[in-house]
Amino acid sequence: NFSTTLGTITPASGIQATDANGFATVTLTAGAISGTGQITASATVDGKQFTKTGLFDVTLPPLKLSPITLGLSTLSYGGSTSVAVTVLQNDGVTPYTDQEVDVSFSSTQASQTPPQATITPAVRTVNGVATVTYQATTASGTDTVTATIAGDSKTAVISITPLAASAISFVSASPANIGLKGMGGAG
Repeated sequence: NFSTTLGTITPASGIQATDANGFATVTLTAGAISGTGQITASATVDGKQFTKTGLFDVTLPPLKLSPITLGLSTLSYGGSTSVAVTVLQNDGVTPYTDQEVDVSFSSTQASQTPPQATITPAVRTVNGVATVTYQATTASGTDTVTATIAGDSKTAVISITPLAASAISFVSASPANIGLKGMGGAG
């Protein structure tokens, strides 16, 4: 059984059988946070529990975010759009593609109770780009969307047009005849 305090292990269960030589191997992926982590391996042999730990350091390069790109900057009520950001190397120009980076997303209206919008909260980059979907479920007005990585964040504003009446229909009236006083008719 393997576990870690930083990053992720593959297989995700942390359970790996030994090979013909008695070795169990897992893959440790650093993730998006710098720091010191601890990996723990434990096994039960002949009813006895054995545990070994080891420390490791993760030092990610300083990264930056590009400005957010919106598929649409103005949405109709209930509409949706893509929200994308590129993770850049420290030069602020070159996309960072050496490894995947976790990017967190949030929005002002998605953070309300109850939420008036939805946005995917986190996604890993693909070729340096993180893309999520934003939906203005019951939101109107403006909403500020934020993308965040360790050490940098960017914002963009989405405008949402309010729900407008598309038709008016007569249902009933009491009394049956309605008129304006002084204009004739029943009134």
